[in-house]
Amino acid sequence: MTVSIRPWTETDLPLLVRANAGAMTAHLGGPESDEKVRERHEKYLRFVHDEQAGILPSSSMGCRSAA
Repeated sequence: MTVSIRPWTETDLPLLVRANAGAMTAHLGGPESDEKVRERHEKYLRFVHDEQAGILPSSSMGCRSAA
């Protein structure tokens, strides 16, 4: 099996729709409305477009390494 990380794209909406099933969201308050899923998808697309998505360096998250 190969696993890769790539930017979120318009074609990823079906993934959010499938993950919105009752069994997948039972401990998160249940499924979201179709409108909420679409809004979240649009938010993910904005993160990628605005280059806000990514792994932050530990210093930007208030973490310090011990010397």
